[in-house]
Amino acid sequence: MITKDNEPIVLMSDGDYTIQYGPYRYVVRDFDASGAFKKAEVESYLAAHPEALVPEPVPPPPTPEALASQARALRDARLVANDRQIIIASRAQRMDDPAATVRLAALDAYAVALCDWPESEGFPDLSTIPVTPIIN
Repeated sequence: MITKDNEPIVLMSDGDYTIQYGPYRYVVRDFDASGAFKKAEVESYLAAHPEALVPEPVPPPPTPEALASQARALRDARLVANDRQIIIASRAQRMDDPAATVRLAALDAYAVALCDWPESEGFPDLSTIPVTPIIN
Protein backbone atom coordinates (compact mmCIF):
# COMPACT_ATOMS: atom_id res chain seq x y z
CA MET A 1 0.00 0.00 0.00
CA ILE A 2 1.41 3.35 -1.01
CA THR A 3 -0.70 5.62 1.16
CA LYS A 4 -1.95 5.26 4.69
CA ASP A 5 -5.57 6.11 5.47
CA ASN A 6 -6.21 6.91 1.79
CA GLU A 7 -4.11 10.07 1.86
CA PRO A 8 -3.92 11.74 -1.58
CA ILE A 9 -0.83 11.61 -3.75
CA VAL A 10 0.08 15.11 -4.90
CA LEU A 11 1.48 15.71 -8.37
CA MET A 12 3.86 18.66 -8.03
CA SER A 13 4.43 21.20 -10.78
CA ASP A 14 7.92 19.77 -11.41
CA GLY A 15 6.53 16.27 -12.11
CA ASP A 16 7.51 14.76 -8.76
CA TYR A 17 4.98 13.22 -6.40
CA THR A 18 4.56 13.80 -2.69
CA ILE A 19 3.05 11.12 -0.53
CA GLN A 20 1.88 11.63 3.03
CA TYR A 21 2.35 8.36 4.89
CA GLY A 22 1.29 8.82 8.48
CA PRO A 23 3.37 11.65 9.96
CA TYR A 24 5.95 11.41 7.14
CA ARG A 25 5.95 13.15 3.77
CA TYR A 26 7.89 11.54 0.94
CA VAL A 27 8.95 13.16 -2.30
CA VAL A 28 9.16 10.64 -5.13
CA ARG A 29 11.53 11.49 -7.97
CA ASP A 30 12.91 9.55 -10.90
CA PHE A 31 16.33 9.53 -9.25
CA ASP A 32 15.14 8.69 -5.70
CA ALA A 33 18.02 6.81 -4.05
CA SER A 34 16.32 6.27 -0.68
CA GLY A 35 14.31 3.33 -1.92
CA ALA A 36 11.21 4.43 -0.02
CA PHE A 37 8.98 4.70 -3.07
CA LYS A 38 9.84 4.37 -6.74
CA LYS A 39 8.16 6.60 -9.30
CA ALA A 40 7.12 3.61 -11.42
CA GLU A 41 5.50 2.03 -8.35
CA VAL A 42 3.57 5.24 -7.65
CA GLU A 43 2.45 5.56 -11.26
CA SER A 44 1.23 1.97 -11.40
CA TYR A 45 -0.68 2.56 -8.15
CA LEU A 46 -2.23 5.69 -9.64
CA ALA A 47 -3.25 3.81 -12.78
CA ALA A 48 -5.34 1.53 -10.54
CA HIS A 49 -6.47 4.34 -8.20
CA PRO A 50 -6.78 7.57 -10.22
CA GLU A 51 -8.89 9.14 -7.48
CA ALA A 52 -5.79 9.22 -5.24
CA LEU A 53 -4.06 11.81 -7.45
CA VAL A 54 -4.58 15.48 -6.70
CA PRO A 55 -2.78 18.44 -8.32
CA GLU A 56 -0.38 20.60 -6.36
CA PRO A 57 -2.35 23.25 -4.48
CA VAL A 58 -1.84 26.73 -5.88
CA PRO A 59 -1.04 29.27 -3.18
CA PRO A 60 -3.31 32.29 -3.10
CA PRO A 61 -1.92 35.49 -4.57
CA PRO A 62 -0.30 37.81 -2.06
CA THR A 63 -2.50 40.47 -0.54
CA PRO A 64 -1.88 44.14 -1.33
CA GLU A 65 -0.63 44.56 2.24
CA ALA A 66 1.88 41.73 1.79
CA LEU A 67 3.10 43.21 -1.51
CA ALA A 68 3.53 46.62 0.12
CA SER A 69 5.41 45.06 3.03
CA GLN A 70 7.77 43.21 0.68
CA ALA A 71 8.33 46.38 -1.35
CA ARG A 72 9.11 48.38 1.81
CA ALA A 73 11.55 45.68 2.95
CA LEU A 74 13.37 45.90 -0.40
CA ARG A 75 13.37 49.70 -0.19
CA ASP A 76 14.76 49.57 3.36
CA ALA A 77 17.54 47.19 2.31
CA ARG A 78 18.49 49.51 -0.55
CA LEU A 79 18.48 52.48 1.81
CA VAL A 80 20.90 50.68 4.13
CA ALA A 81 23.20 49.83 1.21
CA ASN A 82 22.96 53.43 -0.02
CA ASP A 83 23.81 54.76 3.45
CA ARG A 84 27.02 52.73 3.36
CA GLN A 85 27.91 54.27 0.02
CA ILE A 86 27.15 57.73 1.40
CA ILE A 87 29.58 57.13 4.27
CA ILE A 88 32.28 56.06 1.82
CA ALA A 89 31.64 59.08 -0.42
CA SER A 90 31.68 61.43 2.59
CA ARG A 91 35.07 60.07 3.67
CA ALA A 92 36.38 60.50 0.13
CA GLN A 93 35.06 64.07 0.07
CA ARG A 94 36.92 64.83 3.30
CA MET A 95 40.06 63.47 1.63
CA ASP A 96 39.57 66.04 -1.17
CA ASP A 97 38.45 63.55 -3.83
CA PRO A 98 36.93 65.76 -6.55
CA ALA A 99 34.52 63.05 -7.77
CA ALA A 100 33.19 62.45 -4.28
CA THR A 101 30.92 65.50 -4.38
CA VAL A 102 29.19 64.23 -7.52
CA ARG A 103 28.85 60.72 -6.03
CA LEU A 104 27.47 62.15 -2.81
CA ALA A 105 24.87 64.25 -4.65
CA ALA A 106 23.72 61.24 -6.69
CA LEU A 107 23.49 59.04 -3.58
CA ASP A 108 21.55 61.72 -1.69
CA ALA A 109 19.09 62.11 -4.57
CA TYR A 110 18.67 58.33 -4.70
CA ALA A 111 17.96 58.19 -0.95
CA VAL A 112 15.28 60.87 -1.30
CA ALA A 113 13.71 58.99 -4.24
CA LEU A 114 13.67 55.75 -2.22
CA CYS A 115 12.05 57.51 0.75
CA ASP A 116 9.40 59.06 -1.52
CA TRP A 117 8.69 55.83 -3.45
CA PRO A 118 5.94 54.43 -1.14
CA GLU A 119 3.85 57.54 -1.83
CA SER A 120 4.35 57.33 -5.59
CA GLU A 121 1.67 56.13 -7.99
CA GLY A 122 3.40 52.86 -8.96
CA PHE A 123 4.02 51.57 -5.42
CA PRO A 124 4.32 48.59 -4.61
CA ASP A 125 5.13 47.55 -8.18
CA LEU A 126 8.83 46.67 -8.03
CA SER A 127 9.38 47.86 -11.58
CA THR A 128 8.78 51.42 -10.33
CA ILE A 129 11.41 51.38 -7.57
CA PRO A 130 14.03 54.08 -8.11
CA VAL A 131 17.07 52.90 -10.03
CA THR A 132 20.37 52.68 -8.19
CA PRO A 133 22.77 55.31 -9.50
CA ILE A 134 25.86 54.02 -11.30
CA ILE A 135 28.80 55.56 -9.51
CA ASN A 136 32.44 55.21 -10.55
